[in-house]
Amino acid sequence: MEVFNGQINDTLKKYISEINSNPEYARIRDLYRFNFDKIENYINMFAATPAIGYISKLDNNLTQQVIESKLLLKEINGVILNRQLTLNDMK
Repeated sequence: MEVFNGQINDTLKKYISEINSNPEYARIRDLYRFNFDKIENYINMFAATPAIGYISKLDNNLTQQVIESKLLLKEINGVILNRQLTLNDMK
């Protein structure tokens, strides 16, 4: 079980690193940073995946990119939901 939990943590770290370091996600990262409280509320109210629809409406210029990044954002939202990612972790 410990090995499994370690693998999960490694995967979560990979997703966090991806959104923080990949230039492709710079605008989405900024969207999350500047709207973190609102996004966190969406995630708490609707769950990780349904919240993506609401997040995509925060900036009409990013709607398509948010939808295209749905799999990554689902995981990032799950990490936020579980309090494993905070605004301070967003670079």
